Amino acid sequence: MAVPRAGRGRLTICGADGRVVRVLLDGAVEPGTREVAWDGRDASGREAAGGVYFCCLSVSPAGAADVLVRKIVLAR
Repeated sequence: MAVPRAGRGRLTICGADGRVVRVLLDGAVEPGTREVAWDGRDASGREAAGGVYFCCLSVSPAGAADVLVRKIVLAR
């Protein structure tokens, strides 16, 4: 995903029901393109079920947050 601007970034994998499955990034980010891999596991280390998930990137500097969402499919 492309980071639109510098700020505090949070990259989460969410289930179709909106619950957070795993946080992949939480901290300072610089603008530009980044590649982050998800190993298909939840926050407890268990394999997530196959299905549709959403990859959500939120970058919030001092003002309003930019949020980018992409649909992904985990095939098992």
